Amino acid sequence: MGYSIPAALGAKLADKKRQVIAVCGDGSFQMSMMELATMRQYQVPVKIIVLKNNYLGMVREYQHYTYQDHYSVVDLSGSPDLELLAPAFGMKYLRLENMDHAEQMIGEFLSKDESVLLECLIDPMDLVK
Repeated sequence: MGYSIPAALGAKLADKKRQVIAVCGDGSFQMSMMELATMRQYQVPVKIIVLKNNYLGMVREYQHYTYQDHYSVVDLSGSPDLELLAPAFGMKYLRLENMDHAEQMIGEFLSKDESVLLECLIDPMDLVK
């Protein structure tokens, strides 16, 4: 957890011609979001997809099945506003709130030749299927 952004940064530095995309949950993103400063400082364009459900998803899922919906320390509702955070690090920001717009949004996300943060809002009550 927290590895995808630094790994993507390293992959991009290893092959600057390749498009690199990091995919992470909102909890994982918060563990390594300081690497956005590194991306900006060294002008390394990496695309990031954040799956945001305002929970530590894996831990919450485990607690759901093991403790019958008794949750402890999994709420991330105090997370930073990514729409404000992305431009602070020189990144373009996109938000996907509805799957009806997914194809268009992903097309826009992939077409950019710069660092882009795509925040995908996930229903907090959804479980892995």
